[in-house]
This record gives sequence, structure tokens and C-alpha cells, in this order.
Amino acid sequence: MTPVSSATLALQILQRTDTAKSNTPSKGSADDLTVAASGTITKGPAATASAQTGDALFSVNSPNLNKMKIDLIKRVGDEFGIDESDYNSPSAYGAAIKQKIAQIKLQPNGQQVLDGIGRKLGLDKLGLSIDEVVNAIMDPKGDDAQKLDAALEKQIGSHNRSQSHGSFGIKSDEIGIYTPV
Repeated sequence: MTPVSSATLALQILQRTDTAKSNTPSKGSADDLTVAASGTITKGPAATASAQTGDALFSVNSPNLNKMKIDLIKRVGDEFGIDESDYNSPSAYGAAIKQKIAQIKLQPNGQQVLDGIGRKLGLDKLGLSIDEVVNAIMDPKGDDAQKLDAALEKQIGSHNRSQSHGSFGIKSDEIGIYTPV
């Protein structure tokens, strides 16, 4: 059993059903245990928790480090009019971008132009420079690549904390009903 299904099962077992609130016996309580044991969720807060857990882990809309990195690399190339498909390796692609950057730096106010591109790409929010991103493209195992990964992971972490489905915690209210946080 996976950790997610274990957590969901634990939530289902701990979750009091709506019928328990009404103080009337439920004819489906045995069925509820069977449903909980089988891992099939059909209604109530447990279904909501299961859906949120699945969305957080498997949604195509969830932030993903590799997807974010590929998108950023593509956007950097697009800013300089360079298409990655025109190059046979990431290092050649990065070298072409680096050459464009060098040409811009030679122009008056070139650094200001590059800083503006960095802000447009959101590199300032990541704490990175264009040069660091290009170095990460050219050397995917280098220090700048690790710095890029760390910055994107930090951004993913802050995104998950801002999303309600990003939390897998369980809380109990004043009468002991367990709900997902």
C-alpha cells in the first residue's frame, strides 16, 4: 500500500461519518468500512481529501521542477530569438545564447537591457542572473545548474504552501472530526 493510500485509509477510518452526527444507526456502516478497506472513496470529506491528494501529486497543473526548468530555458532562448531545435546539444544552444548576450553587453546600456530581460523572465525573483541560467544550460551538472534547481525548488515549495491542496496535514475539530488541512 502506498503512503498516500495509507493516509487516505487512516483518514477514512478516523473520519466520523455524517450518520454518526445524527445519532441514528447507519445501515451502511459495514459498507463504509468495506469501502475504506478497499480504498474506494465515493463521498464526503474523505473523497475530498483523496481528490486533493491526487491532484497535488499527479495533476498536470502541479508545479514540476523539470517542466519549469525546460520552460525557463525555452523562454530565455525566445528572448534572444534563438530556437533550441536549431542546435544539436544543450551546450551549443547555451553557447548561442551566450554569444547574443555578449553582443548586447557591448552596446551602450547593454547591461540595463539584460537586466530588463531578466526581470521579464522572473530571474530577479529566483535570485538568478541571465548568465547563471545560460551557464546552467551549457553545463547541466555545474554549480549554476544546481543553483537554478534550488531556486526553482524553492519556488515550487512556496507555490505548494500557497495552495490548499498542497498540504497533506490532518486536523481535528473540537468534537473530534478529522478533516484535511
